Order: sequence, then C-alpha cells, then structure tokens
Amino acid sequence: ATNTIQQTTAPNLNCLLDLPPPPSPYHVRIYLCRHGQTENNRLRLVQGSRVDPPLNKNGKSMGRRIGLALSKLDIDGSSISTTTLLPKVGYHSLLTRAKETALTASQTVSRIRDDKKHIEKDNALLVQTYDTDVMDSFQDGSSSGGSIVLNPLSTLGEVDFGPTTEGKSVTEMKAGMMKTWGLWSLGNIDVRPDGGGENAREVLTRVSSALQTLSQTASQNGGSIFAVSHSTYLRMLLAAITDTSLAEAALFEQKNGCINVLDIDTRPGATVTLTSNCKLLGGPISNVEKDFKLELPKTSLVRMNEVRHLEGVNLV
Repeated sequence: ATNTIQQTTAPNLNCLLDLPPPPSPYHVRIYLCRHGQTENNRLRLVQGSRVDPPLNKNGKSMGRRIGLALSKLDIDGSSISTTTLLPKVGYHSLLTRAKETALTASQTVSRIRDDKKHIEKDNALLVQTYDTDVMDSFQDGSSSGGSIVLNPLSTLGEVDFGPTTEGKSVTEMKAGMMKTWGLWSLGNIDVRPDGGGENAREVLTRVSSALQTLSQTASQNGGSIFAVSHSTYLRMLLAAITDTSLAEAALFEQKNGCINVLDIDTRPGATVTLTSNCKLLGGPISNVEKDFKLELPKTSLVRMNEVRHLEGVNLV
C-alpha cells in the first residue's frame, strides 16, 4: 500500500544513545512513544478513543523494538548517567494498543536484563533473539531483571473524534477531521467534531495534566520515564510544548512505534503560560478568548519521531 513504508536496512537500537544530555540535574527525560500498529492502522481506519483494537503482529514487534532501544540506555547495568538512564517507571493510556505496547516493551527490557544482554553490541543478534513471536509468551512483566513498572494514565488517551468518525476510512473522514483541526488552529477550541467528541480545550487540559504527572513521577524515580500514547494526541502535545500552530502540527509525523524525547525542567516556577496570542491557536488572528491561559511545565523537545529502531518493520 502507498501509505506503508518498508524499511529494509539494519535497525539502529543505539538510536537513543546519541541524544544530548539533559541541560541540568533539575531536568527529567521523557521517552514518549506512539503505540505499535493495529489492524485499523494497517487498513487506514480511524481509531480515536472509542475503537480499541489490540496490536497486530507488526505492532507487537514495534513494542519489542521500543524495549530493545530502551534497554540500550542501561549500558553497564546501572545507568551510568542521566544521558543513558533506563526508566524505572512507565505510563500508558487506558486503550489496549497503548497498554500492550508498554507491556511488550517492559517485558523485553526485563528479559534482556535477566539474560544480561543489555551490553550486547550486535544489534542484529539482539533483534534475532528478542524480536520474535516467542516473546509473546513471556508474560511476567515484573521479573527479577528490573523491568519498567507500568501504570495507566487516562490523560494520555487518544483524542475522541466522535461516534460518526471512528472506525471509518481515514480517506473518507479526512476532510471533516481537518475542518475541525483547522478551526482549532484558529482558536475555536470549543468546537467538537461532527457528531460529538472532544474539543481542543479538553485535549489541551489533558496535555497539561499529563506533562505534570510525567514530570513529577520522573523526578521521584531516577530522572526519566517512559510513556505510550497516540498520534493525534501526541501532535497536540508536541505543538503545545513548542508553541507551534496546530495547522502545522497536523503534518508532524508520528509513526507507529516512534519515540519522542522531551526534557522537563522540574524547578519550582519552571512553567510556560500560553496566552491568547500563542502561535498554537493562531497568533494575532486567533478567535480564542483574550483571557485564555494554558500553563505547562517548561519542556524542551529533544527529538521527534525517532524510528531508527524500527528498521525492517512496516511503518504506518
């Protein structure tokens, strides 16, 4: 299919090792991923928050690849610096595809650490050993290898596109969805998709809450955290932290199984307040109310849509 990209070169499981270090000891690092592929993704059907399919075979492989990339952060088994800090805690939305991705990644990290293979240099061998269907039967996410402890977080959920859109062809529904997105990008943030669903104000409120939770939890658990969410929600989050127009953010690539890397400043008062003239909602031509305010933790985007760990897997 024209919307599927077949990657054929060897995977780069070291893709998180060339990141710059966090700017200070007060910053925490967030590895924020999109869930793995589902059959709805493969068939180009809208999912949103009302359709809840499981991962397909490709999706499970993507979850394992995320775990393989995260395991590389644990260079000597003790995480030698904040640049290479394996998360101890992870979050996922309440939807099955996000939960399964997070669980598969955590289980992969556990098995690699149990087998003492986290320092293995041969990426091809790691993929051959750990990115296999045999891993699907490895169910103990709390094994003795020091796995990532997972928690559900409702504020990471996908945008609710309403009952008339979800489950239908992306091609068929695209015009209506882009109309809603366009209205949001001009500050009409109380507009809902045709037939109902969430408005942008509700989604952005969730974004603010989620960032606060991720920041606080990371600061209490060694300085990093792992989370799994959804494409449209992630585009809105990335647009908010960079104050990028939602119209531009609609084009942000967020492939299944990708990893975004954020640094959040945890110092008291380290917040950013978006107001009515923010680029996110249209700048000087925005229709949002003049007293609009959205407070966010001060967050830097370090990397967006990292997919080198997914080479050899079909991406959507």
